[in-house]
Amino acid sequence: MALFAKGCANPKYKHGQAGTARSAEYRAYQDAKKRCNTITDKKYDLYGGRGIEFRFASFQDFFKELGPRPDGLELDRIDNDGHYEVGNVRWTDRETQVLNSRHPKAKLTESQIPTIRQRILNGEKPCLIAGDYHVSPALIYGIKNKKNWAHIPEETI
Repeated sequence: MALFAKGCANPKYKHGQAGTARSAEYRAYQDAKKRCNTITDKKYDLYGGRGIEFRFASFQDFFKELGPRPDGLELDRIDNDGHYEVGNVRWTDRETQVLNSRHPKAKLTESQIPTIRQRILNGEKPCLIAGDYHVSPALIYGIKNKKNWAHIPEETI
């Protein structure tokens, strides 16, 4: 049974077959598998290096669990410390991913605070800003409410 990419009736556009365009679902499958299994991958330390395993035996199993990827969503693990496996994966938006992420040893510097404040003033969601700096959303809300980094003068913005 051939699995075709979402909304595409063209049999030349299949998930990951050699010589064809790769679907978003197949790219997500390959990328997650690589992060967990390939020691030379730049994100291996955050996944395979900390014990996260990729437990889908095939792309068909992966696709059966998740189905087509809705536009604008990305692969996410429900339990961020759990494996890529049945019952622990979903398609989700970036904001949900940021709230579900871990932030190991992330620290801000005084020089970053004015930029963060400006982004808040421009209406950017604190959750998205937190993701860019690898800090918790609570820290960004603290900057917004002047509970964190209050000693940095407003004039520096």
